[in-house]
Amino acid sequence: MEKNLGNITVLVCLFRYGGSGIKIKFGLSEVSSYPYICRWMVSAMGGPEGRLVQAHLDKMLLAIESYYQPANMNSASEGLHSFISTLTSCFMHRVHLERYNNKWECKTPFDKRLTDEVNY
Repeated sequence: MEKNLGNITVLVCLFRYGGSGIKIKFGLSEVSSYPYICRWMVSAMGGPEGRLVQAHLDKMLLAIESYYQPANMNSASEGLHSFISTLTSCFMHRVHLERYNNKWECKTPFDKRLTDEVNY
């Protein structure tokens, strides 16, 4: 493995190990770690510190954009699609909890909530 793990290197490492990405040993079977990675990424967004997370997320999405061309289909494509789908679902779940949920009080502090403001 490379000594310098930049943003792109880490992303490539996620999808290098087979078509379904990194697996975590959980009980008797192996489970995809995408839900945990995506939840962590979405949790780090919001507030002043979230600007850096958003900037890195933008760079990551630009880096993987070319993989969504039909000519670039390979063994990592399924894992990449699963990762983006999970990331989107986690993000939408957080937006729903912070803005539209009326059943219970949101535990996210107001200064850490997601806003429509673009300032990075």
